[in-house]
Amino acid sequence: MNIFISDKTSTKNALAKMNKFGGRSLIVVKKNKILAGVLTSGDLRKAIIDKKISNKNIKFIYNKKAKYIFKDEVNLKKIKNIFKTMKIDILPVVEKKTFKIFKYYDLNSLSSKKSIRRKKINANVVIMAGGKGARMQPVTEILPKPLIPINKKPIIQHIVERFNKFGVNKFYVTINYKSQFIKAYFKEAKLKSKFNFITEAKPKGTIGGVRVLKNKIHKNFFLTNCDTLVNANYNQILKKHKIEKNLITIVAVKKDYQIPYGSCVLNESGSLKEILEKPIFNLNINVGFYVLNYKVLNLIPSKGSFDITDLIKIILSKGGKIGLYKIKQSSWKDIGQWTEYKKAMNKIFN
Repeated sequence: MNIFISDKTSTKNALAKMNKFGGRSLIVVKKNKILAGVLTSGDLRKAIIDKKISNKNIKFIYNKKAKYIFKDEVNLKKIKNIFKTMKIDILPVVEKKTFKIFKYYDLNSLSSKKSIRRKKINANVVIMAGGKGARMQPVTEILPKPLIPINKKPIIQHIVERFNKFGVNKFYVTINYKSQFIKAYFKEAKLKSKFNFITEAKPKGTIGGVRVLKNKIHKNFFLTNCDTLVNANYNQILKKHKIEKNLITIVAVKKDYQIPYGSCVLNESGSLKEILEKPIFNLNINVGFYVLNYKVLNLIPSKGSFDITDLIKIILSKGGKIGLYKIKQSSWKDIGQWTEYKKAMNKIFN
C-alpha cells in the first residue's frame, strides 16, 4: 500500500488519495523519499473549514513536525507506547543522517483485537447515501457526507463493517449528490463486499429511490441513513421485527429534552392554568435505522420525492403495524451535524 505523497501534491489530489485509503494519514515526502511530514484527515478538514483547500499544494496544510523515530530506535514496546500516548495513526521510521524513509508503522498493523463472531442475519441492507449533507457544510461542498472520515475511515465504511460482523456482504446503496466520488471510493477501497448502486437522477427523498428494488428484494431488509451509527445486536432487532409482524420497525433512542424557559399552560378558556418551570420531556428519537417488510415497497410511488415519514403515514392509515426497538443513547452516534460529529470522533464504538 503506497501511502506516501509528494509535498508538491495538490490538496484535491491529496483528498482523493486519502479517500482511496479510507481516510488514513499519509506520509509526506520530498525527493528520494525524504521525510517532510504527515498529512492527516484532520489537517484536511481544518483546511476545508478555514477555506485553504484551494491552495495549489499541501505545503501549508500537512504537519511538518510530525512524530518519527530513527531506524536504530525501533522497539515494538516503545512504538506501541508512542501510538497510545500521542494518539497518532502512523509513525515513519527514518535513516538518522538523511531522514530517508526506511519503513513505517500504522495503528491497524499493531492492533491485535480479535473479531467477535456473530450469528449471520438473513436480511438485505440498503444504505441511503444520496443526500447533500447540508448540516455538514462547508465540508460537504467538496466531499459527500458518506465519505467524511471518522477515525481514519469514511462514515459509510463504518456502517458496512458493522453489518459485515453479522455476515452481510451485499449492499444496495442509493446515491445522487457527488455520486462519482462514492463510486470511485468503493472501486479503489476494494472492500470485501458487493455494492449495487441505485443512482437517482434527481433526489427522491429518504426512501423514494428504494422503489426500484420492488422485484429484487423478497425478504425483510435493513434501511439506514449514512449519517447514523448503531451499536446493537442486529439479530435481535430483526427477531423483534418478525415476532411482532411489523411492516416497519424503527430503531429509537430515549432522550430527555429540557425547555430552558418557563412554559405557560392554558385552560380551555385560554387563561393561564399554570407555569411549568423549565419542563423536561422524555422523547423516543428516530435514529434513521429501520427494518422493513419487503411488501412496503409496493406503497412507494415510482415517481417524485417520497420520504419514509410519508410511508409511515400511509401504513398507519391502512391499519398496518409499526414497531419500535429501543437502544441506549450510548449505542447511537449521530454524524449528521458538526457538534455530534466531533463527539463521535472521540467516542467511536470498538
